[in-house]
Amino acid sequence: MLKFFDFSGSMGRLDFFKSCLFRGLIANISIFILAVVDTISPFGSSVDAFPSVFDFSWEQIVEANTAPGAYALVFMTGLINLFLFGPIDLRRSNDLGMNYGWLVPVLFLFIVPAGILISSGLGGLWILISVYTFVINMILLFKPGQTFKEWVRTKQAVKK
Repeated sequence: MLKFFDFSGSMGRLDFFKSCLFRGLIANISIFILAVVDTISPFGSSVDAFPSVFDFSWEQIVEANTAPGAYALVFMTGLINLFLFGPIDLRRSNDLGMNYGWLVPVLFLFIVPAGILISSGLGGLWILISVYTFVINMILLFKPGQTFKEWVRTKQAVKK
């Protein structure tokens, strides 16, 4: 269990991908439980403005992200994701030799509800943060790191 939250060491691409899938499953289950508890709780935020899957528009997305309980729910789900995905992002960036400063926006800005930026007229900033997060996550997922280089070296040493 302690290895689950370990920040030190490195992590290869395949291990990172498998860990992301597993942690994504855990995150979705945790967020579902949080939403159910939030719905049945007398102190719940009662977020009713979420659009349906098949019928949504930009206005409905803005309404859902600026609903009264949306900020608290996004903050709580962001904390869950920070604790689940933060350790593996740091281990993967260590394997790549990437400076941890590049991960700060990825790890902490998703805690800020998009509704705050959208309702204050900074929707463009939200889009920029989303694109930045996507690019950093693609680098973490696809760029070969030291683990891959060591694997290639051992394969070449065996052939000789």
